[in-house]
Amino acid sequence: MRIILNHLILIPLFFCLAMPLHGQTPAQQILQLKSSKAQLDTLLNVNWLKTTKRDTSSLAKDLSTLSKHTNPALSFGYHLLMADAASVNYDRINPRSDLYFQKAEDIAQAQNNILWKIVVAIRKGTYYFTYRDIQHALPHFLLADRLLADVSIQDLPNAATHLQYIANFYGYIGDSKKALNYYKHSANLLRETNRKAVDITNSIGVYYLRDSNINAANAYFDKALSMAQAIRDTVWIGIVKGYIAKNYLLQKDTTKALELFKINADYSLKYQDFTGAMSVLMDMAQVYYQQRNFTEAEKCILQAQVLMEAKPFYLPYKTAMYKMLLEMALLKGNTASAVEYLKKYMVFNDSLSLQKDAERLQQITWKWEAERYDTAFKMAEDKRKKDRILDLSIGLILMLIFLLFILIISRSRQKIKIKSIKMEKERLNLIIEKQQVDKELSMAKKTMEDFITRINNHQNLIQNLQNKLVKAKSQDQDNVTQLELSLNQMLESHIMTDERWLRFKSIFEKLHPGFFSEQRKLYPNISESNLRLLTLNFLGLSNQSISHLLGISLDGVKKAKQRLRKKIVETHQSE
Repeated sequence: MRIILNHLILIPLFFCLAMPLHGQTPAQQILQLKSSKAQLDTLLNVNWLKTTKRDTSSLAKDLSTLSKHTNPALSFGYHLLMADAASVNYDRINPRSDLYFQKAEDIAQAQNNILWKIVVAIRKGTYYFTYRDIQHALPHFLLADRLLADVSIQDLPNAATHLQYIANFYGYIGDSKKALNYYKHSANLLRETNRKAVDITNSIGVYYLRDSNINAANAYFDKALSMAQAIRDTVWIGIVKGYIAKNYLLQKDTTKALELFKINADYSLKYQDFTGAMSVLMDMAQVYYQQRNFTEAEKCILQAQVLMEAKPFYLPYKTAMYKMLLEMALLKGNTASAVEYLKKYMVFNDSLSLQKDAERLQQITWKWEAERYDTAFKMAEDKRKKDRILDLSIGLILMLIFLLFILIISRSRQKIKIKSIKMEKERLNLIIEKQQVDKELSMAKKTMEDFITRINNHQNLIQNLQNKLVKAKSQDQDNVTQLELSLNQMLESHIMTDERWLRFKSIFEKLHPGFFSEQRKLYPNISESNLRLLTLNFLGLSNQSISHLLGISLDGVKKAKQRLRKKIVETHQSE
């Protein structure tokens, strides 16, 4: 996991790569940079962990002057740097990283800097993504994606790297279109040829290859290969040639494909990229098998098998391997070997099917979470717009009332002045008129006070409702296994219709083979609704959750369970 983290999370600090120059501390060196953006870009630019063994405490000591610097950009970058460093030291999700990320979020919020909010969202999402906590990573990447629509991407600190992070995540959860878009933006922002540029350019080619867009894939692979050759990076030369070989396969040019596959395999083995070597050897075996060159195919399979590990990642390769061995044994007439290969193929194929079902379920869950977040964001945005319109309307009304109030006073004074110069015989009428005007003024003030009171009360009500909403959204769910969490989230989101129940039964039956047949065997007269209730109870769901799923009240669930227990007891007694 530490190796993965070093490749996915950059914890930058170029001045940690060497001894300070001329007696300057790292903080003093970075303070010499002129602009805040340049300082922040430098802090977030280079992966210092690949060449240094510094721990979090020594890093914090070196950068202590930045932690509370008057320039918020330096303090912001410092806390992000410390969050990443702590995650590497712990090699897991940890409270220290959480604390540093929270402080960075507070700084971005206090400065109301949308670019910083995007940066901390991407880096915190990558922090969770690195340890495959997709549930917590997803909201941060969704927030970053939403906010990026309102800014100029080139203004984002260390933009190319952060866009690559978000592209990696969307590619993992299956949103290829969005991943490809971010990879392209990242590639356009790169100003020099290096391993990152090769990686991003090659990734774009890979997505086009998956879509069978051969011409576009070729263009990006050729560009990536030229970059790798320019910087003399033999590892990436081999990797890119491997993808070019796959492109040749799509064009039915197996000769060129095999030639490039061999180069990739040699480079991978030379530089101990055993996973890459295993993958390309399986590709070569597939080509040889299709050419009916079973001898070479078996050689490649044997080499690849040695490199396979007992991890879920290798399951598709093991399944494909035993399928080829099975078919070759059948074609050779070797029945005994075919039977052995068939047994192993069936075991691995069943495991692969379960794995794919779980992955599809995860994809559905992630998609639902994204849609739910998007809907909530749109609702909040609509409410914010309505509140703004309401505030403007109230301000306009208050202004009109104020102008009317001033106008009334002005006209009243004018009348008083005109009538004061009239004859004494009109004095009584002037006094009566003045009293009437004062009464009107008093009523106007009272009306104004009542109106303001109503507005304040209304605003307080809105604020109370908002506070309750924020408090409700901040509550965490219980930690359960990934599958249970995914099922609970899906079950609690919708009433279980007959159609959804059938799909659920199919997945459940794969996870608990024979469960339904066993229940019907034990209780032959059990109804479909009782079987559904029994299944949900078997999963350990609460009565409240079951009531939401079945669309009945909590009391209804309790009564249904009582009736079911009674039927079960009667069944046992009758036996």
